[in-house]
Amino acid sequence: MEDYNDFAEALEDIWQQDGALLTYAAVLEAERSDTLRGACEFLQDLDNYQRITEDAYGYGQQRLQETLGLDDEGHL
Repeated sequence: MEDYNDFAEALEDIWQQDGALLTYAAVLEAERSDTLRGACEFLQDLDNYQRITEDAYGYGQQRLQETLGLDDEGHL
């Protein structure tokens, strides 16, 4: 029963945050937790996730450039 209460409290915390429920739904779809405890942990760690809604290719290119330390033209 405690798991249900933890889950309800964590869900209530994100209820009013813009886009947080959609992000949580995307996390659940990607991570596929088999337990309520796992789903609750994803909810509590939601700040570790970012939902990309538009131009995923451009976002991926930007992150790759940042990770590799490249400039906008792909040079070090």
